[in-house]
Amino acid sequence: MNKDYQKTHLYQVDKKISKVNKISNLMAKSSWIKSARLALGMSARQLGERLGLSAQAVIAMEKRELSGSINLKTLSEVARAMGLDLAYGFFSEDNSLEELVKAKAREKALEIVKRTNRDMFLEDQVLSKRDVKISLKRNTEALINGSRKVLWD
Repeated sequence: MNKDYQKTHLYQVDKKISKVNKISNLMAKSSWIKSARLALGMSARQLGERLGLSAQAVIAMEKRELSGSINLKTLSEVARAMGLDLAYGFFSEDNSLEELVKAKAREKALEIVKRTNRDMFLEDQVLSKRDVKISLKRNTEALINGSRKVLWD
């Protein structure tokens, strides 16, 4: 993958994820189905009628959503029954994708530097702390700017 394209793609996906992060914080422990249904003033029975299900089946769906065992097709059908569209996405609780890539690159670079230093120690040629820092920085940058596939092995 072209380096500029890779950076641009990472930036664009990162922007999308940051938007999802903001939304995900609003609904962390709640059911989207139940929240939307109640906001619309719709009972479980009324939503069930629109779906051809019982009120108990709607409540069961809300519980499955919370447990993570509901599928996207069902969520989409429920959304349509309420006059809504379904949107889904990935988000990171801790970092942006860029920060995740940097952290993984630094981790891999540290492995490389440690392995190199260990090999050099066996040859009685240990790197200075300054050289270790420089090598770590260079390896991290090379991993970030190169093919990122190696980060995940």
